[in-house]
Amino acid sequence: MPQKKPKGNPKTRAKKKKASRKVPWLKVVVFVIILVCVFVYLRERYDTTYPPSDTPKKTSSVDTITVDLYYADPERDGLKAEQRDISLLSSLSHTISQSLRELMKGPRGNLINAIPKNTKLEDVRIDNDGVVWVDFSSHLSSAHPGGSSAELITVYSIVNTILLNFKEVKQVRILIDGATVDTLAGHIDCTKPFVANRRLIQ
Repeated sequence: MPQKKPKGNPKTRAKKKKASRKVPWLKVVVFVIILVCVFVYLRERYDTTYPPSDTPKKTSSVDTITVDLYYADPERDGLKAEQRDISLLSSLSHTISQSLRELMKGPRGNLINAIPKNTKLEDVRIDNDGVVWVDFSSHLSSAHPGGSSAELITVYSIVNTILLNFKEVKQVRILIDGATVDTLAGHIDCTKPFVANRRLIQ
């Protein structure tokens, strides 16, 4: 039986064969391009996330500020400042809290702490009018030695430490156990906000 001749133009069949040979190579080229792109992406990501060992690492440092803490001056009837470095925290109220806790630890020199022993700072908050509300435990009042001069020094030891260090706030309200009190020891009106008193500073 005579063999059938393949249909179609011989030139067309040759072109189809060449095209069929090119297809696998095209796939290989595309695959290589994809691999290169993936490699470049991973290398850039790796370099960003994990720096080489010879790259100097950034060390985290906490900013500090120097504040004046106001204590009673034993030689005069007034206040005297003692400087202390404290950390600059994430919010103003936290930084003020830290300065007051440093104040309550007492002086390092020959000054006198005007805040009664065992007094605790319960809370510090700042309202929209720039008034700092400072809440202390009952020891601030119940353990106070009394006397108008001593009470005045206690109040402005707190008030001046806040207002003369932190210009962002303008007044201070003193609370005891979360509530407003008439006085700490019977003399100084604590129902109204206080402003700084520079005349007491020696």
